[in-house]
Amino acid sequence: MAVFRVERIKDYTVMSNHHLRNKNLSLKAKGLLSQMLSLPDDWDYTLKGLAAINKESVDAIRTAIWELEDTGYVVRTRVRDERGCLRGCDYYVYEYPQASSSGSDGSAESVPPMLEPLASDSAVQENPIQLNKEIQNKEKIEFYADKDITFEAKDGEILGILGPNGAGKTTLLRMISGIMTPSSGTITIDNLNYKDNELEIKKRISFLTGNTKLYKDLSAYELLTMCGEYYGLSTKEINNRIKDLTDRFKMKDFLYQRINSLSTGQTQRVSIARCLVHNPKYYILDEPTSGLDIISSKVILDTIKEEREKGNCILYSTHYMEEADTICDQIIFINKGKIIATGTPSEIKKKTNTSNLRDAFFALAGDSDE
Repeated sequence: MAVFRVERIKDYTVMSNHHLRNKNLSLKAKGLLSQMLSLPDDWDYTLKGLAAINKESVDAIRTAIWELEDTGYVVRTRVRDERGCLRGCDYYVYEYPQASSSGSDGSAESVPPMLEPLASDSAVQENPIQLNKEIQNKEKIEFYADKDITFEAKDGEILGILGPNGAGKTTLLRMISGIMTPSSGTITIDNLNYKDNELEIKKRISFLTGNTKLYKDLSAYELLTMCGEYYGLSTKEINNRIKDLTDRFKMKDFLYQRINSLSTGQTQRVSIARCLVHNPKYYILDEPTSGLDIISSKVILDTIKEEREKGNCILYSTHYMEEADTICDQIIFINKGKIIATGTPSEIKKKTNTSNLRDAFFALAGDSDE
């Protein structure tokens, strides 16, 4: 793993404050990135190596690495030999997030900072009180953390979590999936909590977002194999699952092609198959159809319905109210980090005396602001 950092002076490291001020990063991810930027270039940058100097388990560190990958601070590249076979991967750690797409020369482009940068990029010894004062004087950015949210999701149902962008839907689903840690309260799945049973819980759930990034240098087959190995499946189980998923999503013609050569629709099928490879019981879907054409969206919606028929539980977040009205059994409306209504689509429309969920939300959101 190559690490790009600023100068190190004796027993302390000077680094950018960007990731520390990034509200989209969990405290766990911020801490791990800070530690990685402070380690020597020849350190053992493996999950086991990082776990050896931390209290957290390999699985906890893995989830933090995934979060850093998702936000662009860690970039993974697959290394192939002269025959094109995989022989490992390199990780690049950055102080500023990198764009997910590469330029024509293969180099990653920088992403504009998500927060206000310091007046100077030079290293400074900051007074925490002074820093707070500086932030308070800046223009406020509204951010709604989920608070006082309690609900149950049942097997064989699609539970829609609806609300506008910034309402707290993604924060909620990231906490349920274990990517983020709630500041208070508990998340229980099959009477298991994350603190003591993180890996076991993750074997039972699947998380898909509308902007899920796949490793484009891998073939679909290699990606599904890697995912199956992570979830502890045997070689026989992996091969059987890949065969079933290949038939189900009609991937035979491109199963061994690199993902970066596939069409948008083909890539989406691979992304869905990745979520199903370990045969999960619970599906956490965050805006899974966002930005997709009508055909690609139909593939996802049909899959969701099929999994419901198998008795699986689906948490489905979207701001497409019409889509939710046709697919969801139960609805939770979230606005500004709070639940403002629950019930079936019919019950909510009847309660608000409206004919569609969009109008129902506006009626309820108006009431909640009073």
